[in-house]
Amino acid sequence: MIKLNFNTCITSVLLFFICLTPAIYAHDKAADLYDESAGVLFSDTIDGAMESAIESAISDGFNHYKQGDLTNAEARLSYATNLIREKKALFIKSLFPEPLTHWQCGEVETDVTSGLLMGGGISASRAYQRGDSQLVEIEVLADSPMLPTFLTMFNNPAWVAMSGARLIDVQGHKAILKNEDGEIEVTVVVGQSLQVTLRGSKVREQDVIAYANAFNLAI
Repeated sequence: MIKLNFNTCITSVLLFFICLTPAIYAHDKAADLYDESAGVLFSDTIDGAMESAIESAISDGFNHYKQGDLTNAEARLSYATNLIREKKALFIKSLFPEPLTHWQCGEVETDVTSGLLMGGGISASRAYQRGDSQLVEIEVLADSPMLPTFLTMFNNPAWVAMSGARLIDVQGHKAILKNEDGEIEVTVVVGQSLQVTLRGSKVREQDVIAYANAFNLAI
């Protein structure tokens, strides 16, 4: 019995890494096209290279499928899917605003691999700082299976009131603003698949709202 359980565990671990490897490889492939030192995203290079890689993977997968090689067909199509996720992540990266006057910021951090463990979703975040203590962080969640549940509450005025929040307008989109002892949070949902959350610490409401209006929601 112990031997059987051990083998089962080993098999499960191997299957997990086999499923995750295309996502990690796709992430590394896309990262090669990003100049971290300069902080410049070479759009033309990325579009051309990723389009070619995606089309090639889809074509390979289709050819394997036609030949009855289902294992390699699944692997190549999974790789194409993860490259598409990486392309979406790079697009989301481009939506973040530059720091406002007198503010500084770091790089946009994206994550497409951990979302696979939670059923999907792409996350991205960036922190903005002014002085030693004022902080605004923008976090984006795209294609998450949790979004429909949140939307149900988001569109319920009773839930908004009970949570101590209030509704505001951000670039023509409905948003929820919370202010609890100076900790400010603004949440905007665009369509059915994109949630943008801004959190401010030791800042004014208008600072967080300014960043909400600076984020590119015209997508």
